[in-house]
Amino acid sequence: MTYTDATYDWVKVAALIGDAGSALQDSLEQEDHDPVALRLWRLGSNALLMTPMPHANLRDAYKVLPRAVSDPRDLLLRAEELTRSHSIEQFPSGASAVIVELIDVIRDHFEER
Repeated sequence: MTYTDATYDWVKVAALIGDAGSALQDSLEQEDHDPVALRLWRLGSNALLMTPMPHANLRDAYKVLPRAVSDPRDLLLRAEELTRSHSIEQFPSGASAVIVELIDVIRDHFEER
């Protein structure tokens, strides 16, 4: 089956959100889990589960993405920018809720002050 560019970009959005959560947790150097990192992990997982790809294809699409290593804020901004590259109708059902929460997380925790 062939998937649209929007589907592959949605997988990238999920990966960037997950990588931001991992980078945030790694930067804390502590055993406790940061609530924002956990929120990002959940958000990235939800985004990934929304994709119309079957599990095997999804795993393959996600696997080829290199882990993005950067500042969590930059990763989230890249994810948010990618969501603007397609109309909302091209993304999976429920994508708007993920996008709104992504913007909320950026505003609440990563906005430059």
